[in-house]
Amino acid sequence: MARVRRRKSEIAAADAHRVVALGAELRIGNANALQAMLCEALESGDEIILDATDMRSADSAGLQLLYAFVRDSKARGISVSWQMSETILRRDAGLLGLDKALGLKDTH
Repeated sequence: MARVRRRKSEIAAADAHRVVALGAELRIGNANALQAMLCEALESGDEIILDATDMRSADSAGLQLLYAFVRDSKARGISVSWQMSETILRRDAGLLGLDKALGLKDTH
């Protein structure tokens, strides 16, 4: 299950980040809960970090949700970055041609 953590910089509140942990499975079965968390993060106006370090699998519905979120964030001028340790998300997104659109092409 995805979860949201808010992390404020010790220097200034302007450096606030919203971390959305995507959980182990990014699938249609948990898309509604994830969509609610992504909408909440988007409404905060903070920089958003999508944490995919625990992700083990993703389906096309989950990846489409992430794509829409990244697209909407860019439209609002909100920065989205990734935190990943595995290549599963990059691989699955690449199979659908979404790796570049999600900003994963150059993520290490």
